[in-house]
Amino acid sequence: MKNLKFSEEYCDKLINIFTSDKVVHPVQNKERKNKIFLLRENQGYPWLWDDVNNLIKSNLGDDHFLTLWVIVLRYDKGDYILLHEDNPHQNDNRYMSGGVELSNKNDFEGGEFIINNKVVEFERGKLITHGVTTPHEVKEVTKGTRWSLHFGINRDKSLV
Repeated sequence: MKNLKFSEEYCDKLINIFTSDKVVHPVQNKERKNKIFLLRENQGYPWLWDDVNNLIKSNLGDDHFLTLWVIVLRYDKGDYILLHEDNPHQNDNRYMSGGVELSNKNDFEGGEFIINNKVVEFERGKLITHGVTTPHEVKEVTKGTRWSLHFGINRDKSLV
């Protein structure tokens, strides 16, 4: 299966849209500090929902699909997310978590994405996945702005 990813131009388009969009929700508590745009299916940006779903299917197979929401994450200088699990109780229909780095690496410093104590190699536009109970974090951004997508992934279950 090919490792398909979003193009540089597509990533730039998303950043430009959400830089000018006023539907931002700042989050700040002891576990996280960043800005989010929460998008649900049929609540604006249906093309983004379709594109993320197609990216998932192209990389993981037709039995995998986007579920619940897409979150656009913006990290400015000083923003971070501490070590956590997305769904430790597995009480929704996510099979795994997914993400895509949108920024150019030279647009920010810090902000490393770490899964299971290992820094994820930065590749703009590439699908990144991990289990919903896998510990992960985003280190503090020390300069610039870092953009990424985060979303839930499910899969069809066979009765075999």
